Amino acid sequence: MQAQKSKTVITLTSIPDRLHYEVNGRAVMRDNIDSLCNQNYENYEVHLNLPKVYTAHNVETEIPKWLKSAESEYDHLKIFLEEDEGPPTKILPTLRRVLAPETMIVVVDDDFVYHKD
Repeated sequence: MQAQKSKTVITLTSIPDRLHYEVNGRAVMRDNIDSLCNQNYENYEVHLNLPKVYTAHNVETEIPKWLKSAESEYDHLKIFLEEDEGPPTKILPTLRRVLAPETMIVVVDDDFVYHKD
């Protein structure tokens, strides 16, 4: 019997302005999310931790249509509205949520397109 690989969680955060930034009618961050959700690895989730209220500008986060669509398209994309903890928002809520000690957590940025491997 082959042992099952432990789950991997890719975790990141973003800010409201970046979620809504578009070039030629396409959300720039969509490429980031697509690249994370199209990895060759199978046993993983992507946790996008968004601040309920972005405290630096006192702006409530509104989830854009493209991101809701991506969440429907990708079963392993999970969007969480969390308290704003500044840059650590990318990891702290995930650490509180993911309790299995064998889970590998990979922290990434929201402004890169990642290779599928």
